[in-house]
Amino acid sequence: MSAASTEVSLHNGLYTAHLSLPGMPADAPPDLALQYLGEDLPDAHLVHLSDDKWRLEVPIPSNLLSDGVHTLLLVKDQGTDLLHSHVIASGTALSQDMRAELALMRAELDLLKRAFRRRLAED
Repeated sequence: MSAASTEVSLHNGLYTAHLSLPGMPADAPPDLALQYLGEDLPDAHLVHLSDDKWRLEVPIPSNLLSDGVHTLLLVKDQGTDLLHSHVIASGTALSQDMRAELALMRAELDLLKRAFRRRLAED
């Protein structure tokens, strides 16, 4: 990960990253991209805010929003420097994973309750 600080949000399908890139001159914009499956997403808009502050806005194409887990990568210098990763998870597969995780947690809790009751009964 880079030493740059990054604040990221995703609202109404617009990915927004506020970046602090020390030493980056205003007349030489950084080479930033938001990637999905190794490809740069189109329509990225980079704005210089002040000194070393930048804002990158990228609309997320609707075809990326589908069932499953999807990872967006904010990269610098043609993908050689990872600044941030953002995971989008949705759909049936996710709910099944959550149900399985919940079932496992319930089983572990039952196991702990039995062990606790056994320990109390021994004393």
